[in-house]
Amino acid sequence: MILNMISKEMAGILFVDGQSRSVLAGFHPKLNRLSGFGGKRKDEETAEQTAVREVVEELFGVFAMTPEHVTEFSKDLGIPHVYKEYSVFVEPIETVFKLSVFLSKNGYFSPFYNNLPLSVSELIYHRILSKTTEVTEVSLFALRDLGDMRNMLTSEFYSDISTLLS
Repeated sequence: MILNMISKEMAGILFVDGQSRSVLAGFHPKLNRLSGFGGKRKDEETAEQTAVREVVEELFGVFAMTPEHVTEFSKDLGIPHVYKEYSVFVEPIETVFKLSVFLSKNGYFSPFYNNLPLSVSELIYHRILSKTTEVTEVSLFALRDLGDMRNMLTSEFYSDISTLLS
């Protein structure tokens, strides 16, 4: 774990479902592409803190998670793949549900879910869609030859998946 490492410029988490050989993806309507979850560093955040905060914002719509809670949850992330300006953590899909439990236990509510999701089906099918959010729909994206899929994915997401497949 590299907890005190300052993030380059951006960080995110690639959630992998080993059983279905898929990754969690979100649809970004402004980009008209599928993407993973992550974004830009704020202030002196570590890569872990940036990744957790961005996932919580994009996936759950929670923008008021305390820095202490972000730090507490980020301690369990593994070692990231570090690119020129981006760090990505590859985590099992179960990490999303651990995050749901953590958020619920600490009194956070999501505008995207009546109840924070504890399964893949709840994560995908119980999401309350909003046209004004950065990420609208959530899905599992099958890992396979990406040649034909490149135009459907953001360049960062394509790179993350390509790294995972190599």
